[in-house]
Amino acid sequence: MEKNIDVSRNSGVASKGWGLRVDQPDLQPYVGIWRSEVQFMCGVASRWRNIETGGEVYGFISHAGRPVIMLVTPPGPKAIHRVAQFTQDLDFFKETDAFLRNNVGLQYEGSWHSHHHLDIEGLSPGDIHSTNAIALKNGYRRLAQFVLTFGYEYSPNLDSRSNQVFCGKGSVETVTESKTNFICIHSFFYPDAARGKPVRCPIRIIPGTSPFRRAVMRSSMIPELARPYSFPRSRILFDSFSPPPEPGNHDREVPERISNEFLQLPEDLREKTRVAYKEGLVVLSLPLSLTRGIVFVAYNEKPPHGVEAVYFCQNGKADTPIDLRKKVLWSSPYTGLTKIYERAVRLVGGSAGWPDKSGETGEMVKPNGGTSKEEAINNREESARIGREEVL
Repeated sequence: MEKNIDVSRNSGVASKGWGLRVDQPDLQPYVGIWRSEVQFMCGVASRWRNIETGGEVYGFISHAGRPVIMLVTPPGPKAIHRVAQFTQDLDFFKETDAFLRNNVGLQYEGSWHSHHHLDIEGLSPGDIHSTNAIALKNGYRRLAQFVLTFGYEYSPNLDSRSNQVFCGKGSVETVTESKTNFICIHSFFYPDAARGKPVRCPIRIIPGTSPFRRAVMRSSMIPELARPYSFPRSRILFDSFSPPPEPGNHDREVPERISNEFLQLPEDLREKTRVAYKEGLVVLSLPLSLTRGIVFVAYNEKPPHGVEAVYFCQNGKADTPIDLRKKVLWSSPYTGLTKIYERAVRLVGGSAGWPDKSGETGEMVKPNGGTSKEEAINNREESARIGREEVL
């Protein structure tokens, strides 16, 4: 099971690297990627140890505009690897890109590279400029980018060995490798890949092996794609995407008594009514016609489900609810929902959606709670009439 590191707690720009963070909670960007591709990417980075390496990522863009990575590619045979530089083999990239696009339908969705032990968790200005240039030239709207950093234990006597690597123009560089304890993946998303800056985002793992990984493993057209790389899942760290919890209301049934009361409302009103659970209450939100506001009727969730509160909120003034309980519950807390709504409508001057048989409009509720003498007399008369209705 993956360990997760909360890279989102850093503020502003990442330490020794670029990558702004999204403040809008409704955007919730993340990158989806198959587990096999995470392990492949980390396996390649682990192979090159203390020098930079990298490759490309291929997949699709979801309906929500998020990248979904189906395949990760390694460096080509002529790629340039240095301690603080990686340049992909251009011929390998073109061959791989054409093969994946024409044979399996995958699209280029970005790149990845390692910063190994350089203590750079973000993207450099050069990384961002390169991505912007690629997107602008090819018309890419959104892209992803991954940076891999190492946490390791260095010792000349602990799994340590020298390795010569190709650095371009026939030169080689000798590096001393040490045992890597874990690899941390830092994920970035470009909402505007051609001109914008990247934002840090979490990773959403798709369990299992990508079907495209299986396909390229069976193909011998590009040997580098079929070469196996892997890294232990328990030693991979990343900021994991956690979807927001689903509302619990869908898993709870409205008590039968409340449901029966609800079914007696007019059909058009039932369609607009919403239910919520809060602190032992079942709260029905019944909108008034002509967008005058909402009447909230709160039932006790426990039997016998008496009405605990009735409030009215004017549109645009939801922070100042008006208590209607005493005005609409004349006989008992078990007054029918239809009568509660009718009385609330009369009090606030709305329309219940059915004819008022009494022909009376009743008292108008004012936000400041003020009531004139004439209104008070009308209120008493209305109270008596409604009381008689309740008895009947």
